[in-house]
Amino acid sequence: QYQGKLFEPDNYQFQIEGEVRKVALNSSLFPGVLEVTKGIFNSTAENISISDSHTRILDASLKVSGDLKDYLKDLSQVDLTFQGDLGPDSVRWISDVLKLPPYLHLKPPISVSTAHLTWNHGHETGFSGDLVFQPKIKVSTDIHASPHALTIKNLAIQDRDDHASIKFVQKNRTADLFFSGNLHKSTLDGIVAENQILNGWIKGNFHARVLLDQPLNSTLQGEVQASNLFFPGTSASPLIIKDLSLKTTQDNLQVESAKLSWANNQFELTGNVDFSAHVPNLNMALNSEAIDLDTLIQAMDKYRKKDPNPEGEKAWTSPISGVLKLKTEHLAYKEFIWNPFQADIIFNDRSADVTLTNASLCTISTPGTLKISPGEINVHVKPSARGQKLKSLISCLLDKSAKVEGDFNLDGELTAQGQDEQLIQSMGGHLEVDAAEGRIFAGRFYSVLINISNLIQFTEMFKGKMPDLSAEGFGYHSIHIKADVQKSILNLTEMVIDGMSMGIVCHGYVDYFNKKMDITALVAPLKTVDFFVNYLPGVNYILGGSLISIPVRIEGDLNNPRVIPISPTAVGSGLLGIMKRTLHLPIKMIEPVFLNQTPVPPDKEKSQ
Repeated sequence: QYQGKLFEPDNYQFQIEGEVRKVALNSSLFPGVLEVTKGIFNSTAENISISDSHTRILDASLKVSGDLKDYLKDLSQVDLTFQGDLGPDSVRWISDVLKLPPYLHLKPPISVSTAHLTWNHGHETGFSGDLVFQPKIKVSTDIHASPHALTIKNLAIQDRDDHASIKFVQKNRTADLFFSGNLHKSTLDGIVAENQILNGWIKGNFHARVLLDQPLNSTLQGEVQASNLFFPGTSASPLIIKDLSLKTTQDNLQVESAKLSWANNQFELTGNVDFSAHVPNLNMALNSEAIDLDTLIQAMDKYRKKDPNPEGEKAWTSPISGVLKLKTEHLAYKEFIWNPFQADIIFNDRSADVTLTNASLCTISTPGTLKISPGEINVHVKPSARGQKLKSLISCLLDKSAKVEGDFNLDGELTAQGQDEQLIQSMGGHLEVDAAEGRIFAGRFYSVLINISNLIQFTEMFKGKMPDLSAEGFGYHSIHIKADVQKSILNLTEMVIDGMSMGIVCHGYVDYFNKKMDITALVAPLKTVDFFVNYLPGVNYILGGSLISIPVRIEGDLNNPRVIPISPTAVGSGLLGIMKRTLHLPIKMIEPVFLNQTPVPPDKEKSQ
C-alpha cells in the first residue's frame, strides 16, 4: 500500500509485508554487506520489523528478530533479539557500538543465545544475553552504556574453577563495583580481549566505591582478598592493588594489608576506618620507600581533565576526619628532596593539617606545619642544621656541579601561601648560614671567585700576586650569610667570606625563580705582595694602616654572571661598615688601574 504526493517521496506513506530469500543489502547503517538467507519483514516509512531472519554480516552468523526505526533516514532506534556466533570483526563492531572502554572489549569467538540489543541514537545502548567464551566460560550479562555512564546490571561468570557475580556502575568520576565469588586472571583473559583489570586473583563479597579524583575517600563494605588488581580509569597511570586483605563490619573497615602502586609510586597501607560518625574517621599508616610528588600530581591532573574544577572545591565534597601517618625514606617535589620524610596528616571537615615530625631536606631539618584547604596551602617551617657537610647543601639545593669541603650550621624560618608555582614564588622569611674551614673546587660560585681573582690579577697593583685558584681551589676560614627571603628572592643583607687568599663582603639579591642575580661586593686581596707591611692576624697586608679593597659588581644570569669593577662611589656605607666591623680595620677603597689603562686620579679614591 502506497499513499502520498507523487513528487514528494519524503512524505510517502506505505506498508510492505513479505518474505525474503538470499538477499544482500549494502547500507551505511551496517558495517558490511548484510546477507539474508531467509526472513519475514514488515516495513513502513518509519519502521521495519524483521522476524526469524537468518543473516550473515562480517564474520557473524545470527538469527535475528526486531525493529529498526527511521531506517530510511538517520537510524534513530534499534531493538533486536538474536542468537548465533560472533567472530573477531563483529565483536569489535559491537564493542564500538556499545562504546565500551578498551579494557572491557570482549574476546572472540563468542556463542550467543537469547541476546537482546537496544540502541538509541545519542542516548543509551543496552545489551543482555547468555554468552559462551573459549574454553567453555559461561557469561550472563546485562550492560547499559550512555555517553556519560556505564552500567553492568549483572555479570555472572562461571567456568570449571571460578564463579563470580559482578555489578558495576561508572558515572562521572565515581565507580561502584559489587562483587561476590572468586575470579582468576586466566578466566578474565578468556572473556576480554585485553585484560587490564586483573593480573592475579580476587575473592570475597564486597561493594567498593572508588572516587577516581579522590582515592583516599573511596569506601568498601564486605570482605575481600586480592592480588594485582588494576583500576584503569582514564589515566596513563592506573591505580594497582598489588596485594590486599581487608574486611569490614557495619561501622569499621580493617585494612590488614594493602600494597598499592600509582604513577610509579609504591605504598603500603594499614589501619582502620571508623564509619560510626557522620564522616569516616581514619587511623591509618602509609609507608613508602620513595614518593615522587610530581608524578602523583601529573596523574591527578590527567584524571581531572574531563571534569575541570578550578576552585578545587570538589576535592572536599566527601570530607573525612582522623589521622594518616606518612613515612617515606625519600620524597621528591620539583627540585627538592627530603631524606627521610615523616608527617602526621590530620583530616578536618574541609582542610588537612600536616605536622612534619621528621623531615630532612638536603641534610637540613625542616620541622613545621602545612595547612591544606580548597584552593590554598599554607606552609610554616623552621629549617635548622648543625655540623652538616656544605657539599650536601649546595649540590642538593643550589648547584649539582659544586665540589666543596667544609661543614655548616643553618637556622631560619620560612612561610609560603598558595598553590603550585604560586606557593614557591610566595616564599618569605629569613635564613642565617655559617660555614668554617673548607675549600671550594668547582661549581657556579667557584667560577665567580675565579672571575674575581682574574679581575684583580689584571690590575697593576696585584699583577701576578694572586694565587692560582684553578690549581688550589679557594680556601676559606669562614663564610657567614644573613639573608631575608621575599617572594622566593634571597636578599643578602650580609655575606662575609674570610678567605685564605682574599676577603669578600657583599650584599644584593639572588632570584632563583627567574635565574638572575645582582650583588655588590668589596674584595680585599690578602697574601698578595710582600711590600705591604704591618702584618696582623686574619688580615695579611695593610697600606697606610688601611686595608685595600676593590669594589665589584656580580650581575646577570645566575648560571653565568658577569664580574665587573665599579666606582667606589657606587658602594654604600653599609657594605663598608660590614667589612670594617668584620676585619677590625679601616678600609681604603680604590678604583683599580688595569694594565694598559690610564691610572685613576687620586680624587677617585675613597677612604673611611
